[in-house]
Amino acid sequence: MQKHHRRRRLNHFTLIELLVVIAIIAILAAMLLPALNAARGKAQGIKCMGNLKQIGNGLQFYAQENDGYTPRYYESDGSSGGRRWYQILPGLKNRNIFVCPAMSTQSLTDTDWAWGRTHYGITIHLSHGSNPPRKKISSVKNASRKVISADSTFKGDLTGITSGYYTFYGNWYSGSENVGNVYPRHNWSANIAWLDGHASNVIGLNKVKNGIYLTLGDKWIKPNVWQYDDDNT
Repeated sequence: MQKHHRRRRLNHFTLIELLVVIAIIAILAAMLLPALNAARGKAQGIKCMGNLKQIGNGLQFYAQENDGYTPRYYESDGSSGGRRWYQILPGLKNRNIFVCPAMSTQSLTDTDWAWGRTHYGITIHLSHGSNPPRKKISSVKNASRKVISADSTFKGDLTGITSGYYTFYGNWYSGSENVGNVYPRHNWSANIAWLDGHASNVIGLNKVKNGIYLTLGDKWIKPNVWQYDDDNT
């Protein structure tokens, strides 16, 4: 009996077919990439919010143990130097709490820790100690609308993702002092810890006007979130 062997036909992609497949993959990737970036940004924002909530709680605990006062941004011990506010908060010994996941650097070196390069700052209006003097939390009206800590950037970092700083003014500062600014690094919004202990995301800052970032206090929220006078604002 004669056996017939069926020859298996081998199919090969032509160059044109291969290019079509590559083009389809590229189109699908381009369609998915914005959604993936948005999801990553949202996850970063949620983690950042959790960090600021812990910082806000730490500031509340500190006040409870110190006659109602928040810490000075720098506490001098009179001899060997001093410590910055984030180094003395009760229960917050993990440096990662002070690292924003949206920053390009995801760790704080010993030098960063020593020189105030945390990714979150504290308002200098409430923590200076002499000018203006510190206030008790209980003396500030509308504490739920007063900023105490937030996403921050050093004054020279206009990208907002390279250098954080441990203090900030309310207005965009570019003078000679070493001080930071609140920075909306989460899709042009910033996460903020408020004086009453809650945290939230604030949207509404225009990006750039004539090369200078607009004043946050004028463009974000009313009443003025940066002042701590004993008034009804």
